[in-house]
Amino acid sequence: MKRLNKKYFTFVFAALMSVLMSGVLSFFIVFYEDGFSSGFLMKFLGAWQFSFPFSFVVAQFVTPLVRKFTLIVVESD
Repeated sequence: MKRLNKKYFTFVFAALMSVLMSGVLSFFIVFYEDGFSSGFLMKFLGAWQFSFPFSFVVAQFVTPLVRKFTLIVVESD
């Protein structure tokens, strides 16, 4: 399998992180609000569809900042 160039790291990292985080948070928020009621799957998918674009944009901007801050805070070899 061909791998992407490392210049795409931030984009791919933000995409994967936002898919996972928005999915997990949408699941638990819908579960907290309604439990496993009828229509749970559609409510969850609707919440995920709404939250993913926002989390992706935020992750695009926050990832480089968090990386810089982490390098300041964490001891390097």
